[in-house]
Amino acid sequence: SKFEFWASQLNAINQGILMTDESYVISMPTSTGKTFIAELSILDNLIKYPGKKCIYIAPFRALTTEIESELSKNLSKIGFSVSTLTGSYEIDDFQDLILDETDVLVATPEKIDLLFRLKPEFFSNISTLILDEGHIIGDQKERSSIVEFLLIRLKIKIPYLKIILISAVMPELNAQEFSQWISSKKENV
Repeated sequence: SKFEFWASQLNAINQGILMTDESYVISMPTSTGKTFIAELSILDNLIKYPGKKCIYIAPFRALTTEIESELSKNLSKIGFSVSTLTGSYEIDDFQDLILDETDVLVATPEKIDLLFRLKPEFFSNISTLILDEGHIIGDQKERSSIVEFLLIRLKIKIPYLKIILISAVMPELNAQEFSQWISSKKENV
């Protein structure tokens, strides 16, 4: 099939999001192709690092379902599996199977935090982490703290982890500060 990249997507590609394993902040308005850039980053890492997995964190259960559906449309056609992990404060046998078999795991921050506590060995096989609605870090809400501490723990456990932080409403200055934090470079926005 044929398609064209939007100017915003070309800008992200030209800035190196697919050419390096560095972390980036994608700060673009709604409906400018942020999720597709994340999907390209996931695909790039799945191809570069066979056997590695990617995690997509979405802050709301409804968004995890939407993201799983969107990513599955294309990735499943070329042999990669996408699954969601939501629900209770435990990991059951079926979810264990999902963790073993899936290439891309879509989950809420709370579920990834639980997974990190119960199955830290799972994270040794992760190459890329997408954090949707990344601007929630810094809010004065409990979820914000969970996400921030989760990123800190993941950066410590997986020093090579590529993090893509996505936001439609993050101001430029904040985007540069987050970029400095996740990639050690202000310009990876």
